[in-house]
Amino acid sequence: MAGSELSITSGLLNQKRHPKLSPYFSYIKHLPSSVSHLPIFWSEEQMRMALQTSNMVDVLSNINENIEHAYNDGICAVIDSSFCKHFSMNEYKWAIGTVRSRSFEMQNGSIVLVPFGDSLNHNATSTVSWQLKNGSIVLRATTDLSAEKNDLELGMNYASLDAS
Repeated sequence: MAGSELSITSGLLNQKRHPKLSPYFSYIKHLPSSVSHLPIFWSEEQMRMALQTSNMVDVLSNINENIEHAYNDGICAVIDSSFCKHFSMNEYKWAIGTVRSRSFEMQNGSIVLVPFGDSLNHNATSTVSWQLKNGSIVLRATTDLSAEKNDLELGMNYASLDAS
C-alpha cells in the first residue's frame, strides 16, 4: 500500500471516530456506511454468481486477500499495533474501500480525497478535466462545448437546466 493511501485511510478512520470534532463531518456522514457494494469485498459465492467463470473472481479475491494481509501482517504487526486495537478489519476495509473508490491521483502521484469532488463525472472519455488549485476544484472543458450535444451533456451532468 502506498504511503499516501495508508495515510489517508488512517486519517479517514480517525476523522470518522470523532465526527463532531472533524472539519470533514459533513462529508463523512454522506459517505456510504458499507463498502459491500464493491466487488473486492463480495464473498466468493457472490463473485462467482455475478462474474461466473471470469478470471476476475481470482483477481478480486487476491486483492481482498492482499488488503487483509496488509492489515494483519503489515499495519498491525509492523507499522502500528495500536491501530488495530482501535480499528477492526471491517473498519479498515470500509476506509480502504472508500479511499480506493473515491480518491483522485495528483500529478505528483499522491492521492487525495476531495469532499464531494468524488461525485463528479467519472467518465473516462469525459469532456471535462479537473485540477486542484489553491484549495479549489477547477473544471475545464477539454473540447469545444458549443455543439448542441455537448451543451446538453454539460447541463444534464453539471448544472440545472432552465425549463423556460
